[in-house]
Formats: sequence, structure tokens, C-alpha cells
Amino acid sequence: MKTMILFVMMVSLLVIAGCTTAGPGLGPSATTPSITSGGQATAGNVLSMDSHAMLGSGNQTLDVSIDSLEAGPEEVTGIRIVTIYITAHNTGTRPVMMVWYSRLTDQNGKAYGGIGISHDGNGARTDWIAANGTETARDYVVVTSTQNLALLSNGAVLDVYFMNKASDDAPVPDVPDYHVTWTIDPGTIS
Repeated sequence: MKTMILFVMMVSLLVIAGCTTAGPGLGPSATTPSITSGGQATAGNVLSMDSHAMLGSGNQTLDVSIDSLEAGPEEVTGIRIVTIYITAHNTGTRPVMMVWYSRLTDQNGKAYGGIGISHDGNGARTDWIAANGTETARDYVVVTSTQNLALLSNGAVLDVYFMNKASDDAPVPDVPDYHVTWTIDPGTIS
């Protein structure tokens, strides 16, 4: 019960802090993402894990959602890899190439992954996603013990930081264009 109260308080603080924010955007006129959950669009919410986020504006827009999360077998004493698949559907008219970094936070506030950390610092990377195209990219975080994985299995918060790549050769930007936060239901990571 105490764990659930802490989790509810953590999610409430994230909502108050406005954890779904936009940075400079996919293009020069990017706006705060519209968050679609249950058919209603709102901005600045922590999303349920089955919700979609609309990123971008004008002719560069993406619909992003969680495809799946998987905890792999024990690698080395207690170390587990949690794989995070995010799907991006290009709802705009111009091709888009994205990089994103995932961070999982347990109910006690311990975080795994993040910008420059997840997927050995590389994050998830897409090829060019054509207009009306969809790509699901793999990111992962390292969880350092079976006890920590057990805490994540009680429910977690997934933050995903999205960066737009301007070209194949362009470096990954240091500052995310978008930050979307989803709650992960208990039992999803196990």
C-alpha cells in the first residue's frame, strides 16, 4: 500500500511539473505535442502506456507510442536488460529521421537509462521514415539487480527524449526536441 501511495505521489508530481514538454521541435514552428489518450487531445500530461503522443507541426509530424517492453534474461549476476520498443508513424508530408533515449524510473525514484546512456549511449535510431511510413525502433536500459527489476515490475515511469536528425551525417542534437512521459502498468516489466 505504501509503495502504491509513493507511486501515485510520484506521478502526481510529474503531472504538476509538466513532464511532457517540447524543445525546439522538429521544425521552426514546432508546438507542444498534442497527447491523444482515449480520443481526447490534451497537452502536458503523463500518459497511460497505451496512449499516443503527436509530435511536431506543419508538414513534420509524428504519432509515437509504446510498442512493447521486455525484460531479458539475467546477463551477469543480477544484471537484466529491459528492451523498450517505441513506434513512430510519420503523419506529416516530409521524411523524418529520429533518435530517442529512454529512461525508466521505479517507484522509489531510481532511474535507469536516459540521454546518452540508453542503448550503450546510442539510443534508438530510425532510418528515414517516409510520409505515412511507420518504424519501430529498439532502445534498452540496464537494470543492475533482480531487486531493482522487481521494483520496476511494480509499476514505473518511462521518459522518452526524442531528437530529430537533419541528415544521415548530422550529429545527434544535445537537446531533445520532445520529451514524452508514460506510466508503465504494474506487471508489464518482469
